[in-house]
Amino acid sequence: MKKRTEIMLVNSHTVLHRTVNGQARYYSLKIHPTLFQEFVLIREYGSNKNKKPTGVIQEYFTLFDEAVAKLMLLLNMKIKKGYRE
Repeated sequence: MKKRTEIMLVNSHTVLHRTVNGQARYYSLKIHPTLFQEFVLIREYGSNKNKKPTGVIQEYFTLFDEAVAKLMLLLNMKIKKGYRE
């Protein structure tokens, strides 16, 4: 059962949105496996009016559970700041 959960989370892509001072902002979180049996958590954020993201942060994890724990921590922090799906 754990394998199925891993596959679902690895293929998922979470995008959160919020409006700040009349400007729409987004925050994107996704986990991908690498070729070296690691997992990368990719965070992109920026304004909806720009084509390119303001910033991209990549964090590498050796264990899938560590990557998911970090994703959930970031997701909870962003929801507290007012981001919604």
